[in-house]
Amino acid sequence: MKQITVYCLLFTVYLLLVGCGEQEQPEVIKNATLARQVIDATGQSFDIDASPPERIISLTPSVTQNIYSLEEQDKLVG
Repeated sequence: MKQITVYCLLFTVYLLLVGCGEQEQPEVIKNATLARQVIDATGQSFDIDASPPERIISLTPSVTQNIYSLEEQDKLVG
């Protein structure tokens, strides 16, 4: 019983030390226009502009609620 308590305590200390470590933050590129080339099932390739959307179409109420939570309701068109 004493041995199990010691192992649990050591495991808890280990989790605390691992969880408190420094994490790398990914570099965020804002307002960048990135293009991605996509090849569809027929073999045709086309470019997709990865700029932020100008219009958003919501098909379910839950998605509409998420759009309002993100304060992007001015882009909502349907």
